[in-house]
Amino acid sequence: MKYLNNSHPLLGLYLGLGVVGIGILIFFQNSQPAEKADWQANSEIEQIAGISENEWDIQTAIVQNLILGADCEKLKEHLLLLGADEFLELVAVLDQLFSSGKLILDQETRDMIFELWSEQAPGDVIDYGVAFFEDNHFQKKLQTPSQTALISDRFRGKRVLSLGIGKASGLDSVETDRQVLEVIEGGSIDNGVSTSLVNFRIYADGGEVSHDRANWVAELQNVEVKLSGLNTVMKIWGSTEPLSASQWLDTQSKISGQIETELTVTLAQIWSESDPQSAILWLMQNEQRAGISVVVGSWAERDLRESGDFLNSIEKTSATEMDVAVFEYSQKAASVDVEVAQTWVDSIEDSSLRSVAEELMEKLKNRGQDNLGE
Repeated sequence: MKYLNNSHPLLGLYLGLGVVGIGILIFFQNSQPAEKADWQANSEIEQIAGISENEWDIQTAIVQNLILGADCEKLKEHLLLLGADEFLELVAVLDQLFSSGKLILDQETRDMIFELWSEQAPGDVIDYGVAFFEDNHFQKKLQTPSQTALISDRFRGKRVLSLGIGKASGLDSVETDRQVLEVIEGGSIDNGVSTSLVNFRIYADGGEVSHDRANWVAELQNVEVKLSGLNTVMKIWGSTEPLSASQWLDTQSKISGQIETELTVTLAQIWSESDPQSAILWLMQNEQRAGISVVVGSWAERDLRESGDFLNSIEKTSATEMDVAVFEYSQKAASVDVEVAQTWVDSIEDSSLRSVAEELMEKLKNRGQDNLGE
């Protein structure tokens, strides 16, 4: 990665400036970096630097500004003049000065540097963020100069990655998706950071989910990151177009087992908030008993009568799924009327499930009698 090249020809100059005595710093404190012509006229600085007028460049002005006490507006003006390669060179030098203690940069200044850098070269900012998580000095917490010293912790590392990706998104969404996949599949960052990046791409679509975005997440090789991303997709899609989400999920032959169950429950929970009837019918059609229990139980808690009327109206196409729904409903109904709940229990066809329900009902009745005795 280009920004890790620390052989900038002016690095010796910058390091020298960082250790100049306090008296010299005070002497030049009022000499804020200005236009290039002003810098060329400053013979005292030239003498310290040991260079001639034609060697002054914008990066020198930026570093001197930071060492002598940054003027934020002037610093921003200088940063805006940098090209992509110049930014890479500058950041490499700042890393060395900052990690060696020869330069102090507050978080606000670092944030501004990353913000303007991402405007100029978002891909380089993404690379820098990835390098932070690759940096062995960070992982091992060694007190050694880091090549990504401008990032202070994992939170800032994720922020820098997201910043770069966000700027890249405005340039080319397809290319940004490719970059994110490359970063995740490269194995340099952990699952937590990978999940944050995937969710960032999902939410970058403006609160909507398309088949293309769902397919993109489904193609991830990391199972944990993929499951987390698809859960996010189901939550967003379920709140806007649950029918489309259910149809997409039904066609995913590669999604099965526990992952399919978890995604189905996630979608059904969201769907049931707006249309519990459709959610339950879809779950029964797909024989998703875990989802049926969750949706029937939550709906019964909200409206026992309406949910009960709906269950009574369903044509019993699958006795097993219907038994699961009735079992869950009877448990909620028992908190209101034990006798009514018992009639629901009696209608369960599966003998083993009915036995469990009857045992629970008996415990509820005994508990009620004990309370009356008190």
